[in-house]
Amino acid sequence: MSKNLGQRQRGAIPTSPRQPEPLHTLESQAELHSVEFSSYSGPLPHPEILREFEQIVPGSAQLIFVQFEQQSLHRRNMEAQVISSGAFSQRVGSISASVIGLLGVGGGLWLAHEGKSVSGLTSLIGTLAGLVGTFLYQKVRQERERANKQRSQKDKK
Repeated sequence: MSKNLGQRQRGAIPTSPRQPEPLHTLESQAELHSVEFSSYSGPLPHPEILREFEQIVPGSAQLIFVQFEQQSLHRRNMEAQVISSGAFSQRVGSISASVIGLLGVGGGLWLAHEGKSVSGLTSLIGTLAGLVGTFLYQKVRQERERANKQRSQKDKK
């Protein structure tokens, strides 16, 4: 038993003393890490991504461009419809307000001419008050919308 113990001790003892490593050796073992970040923003994928799509599925880049063009055309058509329908609504609203105003004022004047001055005056004043009130309400609403739009644009900056 003492023989085995002695052999283990002899094998465990190093034959040459270990010397400390010099300081410059530790510095040369330092690792350098770098991080690269790139950002791309737009309606279409980055060209590198398009290239990768094309490598995986040939013709996919062309399909992406065709779909983008179709979507853009559709969006422009929808915007044109919204603008033209808004203009039409404004035109019809103005014509309707004019007709109602003329009928109200004309009716009030006719009633006053026929000897019903209280009814005629009420009709005349009511019609004019309604038209002026609607006009002022629209002006205030437009000013609020404009102010909110300007405020939101300032907040984005």
